[in-house]
Amino acid sequence: MRKLRYLDLSGAGFTGMIPYQLGNLSDLDILSLDVTYLHRMATPHLASKSSSPLWYAVRRTPAHIIVLSSYSPDVKYTHQWRWVRGELKRVEREKTSWLIVIMHVPIYNSNVKHYTEGESMRTVFENWFVKAKVDFIFAGHVHAYERSYRISNIHYNISRGDRYPAPDKSAPVYVTVVYEDFDGDPVGCDYDNNICLYLLSNMH
Repeated sequence: MRKLRYLDLSGAGFTGMIPYQLGNLSDLDILSLDVTYLHRMATPHLASKSSSPLWYAVRRTPAHIIVLSSYSPDVKYTHQWRWVRGELKRVEREKTSWLIVIMHVPIYNSNVKHYTEGESMRTVFENWFVKAKVDFIFAGHVHAYERSYRISNIHYNISRGDRYPAPDKSAPVYVTVVYEDFDGDPVGCDYDNNICLYLLSNMH
């Protein structure tokens, strides 16, 4: 217990005062009683005509940023699918230098534990991303930095042997961002001053 540095009680439904004994039993620096980020931070989904706060778009000249939900239904005719189709049509590339997509689970990564976890989203949206010439797709989940060349797998056809991603100048660069350091601490912790920074995208 003395080595405990971080305690997450966000799913415990804990209410009331934090027992002072907790501080005496451990070197606890961080106690999380958070609820889901949807209750802490509003997303601009209504402004982008989204039916859910889990997917939305932000336009900041010169960037058009689309945020998607990896854990919401995305197959044909679902709410997210319809919204993405409409949002990509609203992108004006002559006015938009950067078209960026953000999601939790990466479409491409080399981690054996997470390999193909983004496959369902890839099969639904990759064609659209290539056609729209998305510049970057940022994801997390894997906890390791990776960056790809511009590749796509839109010509997937196992009977012809085309079953691997291939270079594609119209495809995005895929970037998997790091959330934690190698010791498992949250990003940017300064334990001496009781300061700890977390990514707002909640990528864990």
